[in-house]
Amino acid sequence: MMYFVICNDGDTTVEMLDKKTLEKRLAEGYYGDVEFLTYEQHRASDEAARDTKYWGSAILIIEGHVVVPKPKEVVKEWEV
Repeated sequence: MMYFVICNDGDTTVEMLDKKTLEKRLAEGYYGDVEFLTYEQHRASDEAARDTKYWGSAILIIEGHVVVPKPKEVVKEWEV
Protein backbone atom coordinates (compact mmCIF):
# COMPACT_ATOMS: atom_id res chain seq x y z
CA MET A 1 0.00 0.00 0.00
CA MET A 2 1.25 3.47 -0.85
CA TYR A 3 0.49 6.83 0.72
CA PHE A 4 -0.02 10.03 -1.26
CA VAL A 5 0.84 13.23 0.57
CA ILE A 6 -0.68 16.34 -1.01
CA CYS A 7 0.33 19.79 0.22
CA ASN A 8 0.86 23.32 -0.98
CA ASP A 9 4.04 25.16 0.00
CA GLY A 10 3.66 27.73 -2.77
CA ASP A 11 3.21 24.99 -5.36
CA THR A 12 0.99 21.95 -5.03
CA THR A 13 3.08 18.83 -4.52
CA VAL A 14 2.09 15.18 -4.49
CA GLU A 15 4.45 12.61 -3.03
CA MET A 16 4.01 8.84 -3.16
CA LEU A 17 5.55 7.18 -0.10
CA ASP A 18 5.64 3.76 1.48
CA LYS A 19 4.30 3.40 5.04
CA LYS A 20 7.73 3.23 6.66
CA THR A 21 8.94 6.45 5.01
CA LEU A 22 5.72 8.31 5.84
CA GLU A 23 5.84 7.24 9.49
CA LYS A 24 9.50 8.28 9.72
CA ARG A 25 8.77 11.70 8.22
CA LEU A 26 5.83 12.28 10.55
CA ALA A 27 7.89 11.25 13.59
CA GLU A 28 10.75 13.57 12.58
CA GLY A 29 8.43 16.54 11.94
CA TYR A 30 9.41 16.60 8.26
CA TYR A 31 6.23 18.48 7.32
CA GLY A 32 6.53 20.93 10.21
CA ASP A 33 3.62 22.08 12.35
CA VAL A 34 0.76 21.17 10.03
CA GLU A 35 -2.93 20.44 10.14
CA PHE A 36 -4.09 17.20 8.55
CA LEU A 37 -7.19 17.47 6.40
CA THR A 38 -9.90 14.93 7.07
CA TYR A 39 -11.98 13.19 4.43
CA GLU A 40 -14.97 15.29 5.41
CA GLN A 41 -13.02 18.54 5.00
CA HIS A 42 -11.58 17.53 1.65
CA ARG A 43 -14.80 16.31 0.07
CA ALA A 44 -16.63 19.50 0.97
CA SER A 45 -18.18 21.23 -1.98
CA ASP A 46 -16.74 24.67 -1.33
CA GLU A 47 -13.72 25.78 -3.33
CA ALA A 48 -11.56 26.38 -0.26
CA ALA A 49 -11.68 22.69 0.58
CA ARG A 50 -10.81 21.55 -2.95
CA ASP A 51 -8.21 24.13 -4.00
CA THR A 52 -4.83 23.66 -2.31
CA LYS A 53 -4.05 27.38 -2.43
CA TYR A 54 -6.57 27.79 0.42
CA TRP A 55 -5.15 24.97 2.58
CA GLY A 56 -2.39 26.97 4.24
CA SER A 57 0.02 24.50 5.85
CA ALA A 58 -2.55 21.68 5.90
CA ILE A 59 -1.78 18.41 4.14
CA LEU A 60 -3.94 15.57 2.90
CA ILE A 61 -2.73 11.97 3.13
CA ILE A 62 -4.46 9.34 0.99
CA GLU A 63 -3.85 5.61 1.27
CA GLY A 64 -4.21 3.72 -1.99
CA HIS A 65 -2.79 2.42 -5.23
CA VAL A 66 -1.83 4.14 -8.45
CA VAL A 67 -4.14 3.12 -11.26
CA VAL A 68 -2.90 3.41 -14.84
CA PRO A 69 -5.62 3.03 -17.46
CA LYS A 70 -4.70 0.62 -20.23
CA PRO A 71 -5.83 1.31 -23.76
CA LYS A 72 -8.36 -1.07 -25.16
CA GLU A 73 -8.79 -1.60 -28.87
CA VAL A 74 -12.34 -1.12 -29.95
CA VAL A 75 -13.60 -2.06 -33.38
CA LYS A 76 -16.63 -0.34 -34.84
CA GLU A 77 -18.69 -2.13 -37.38
CA TRP A 78 -21.21 -0.40 -39.62
CA GLU A 79 -24.05 -2.01 -41.45
CA VAL A 80 -26.25 -0.18 -43.91
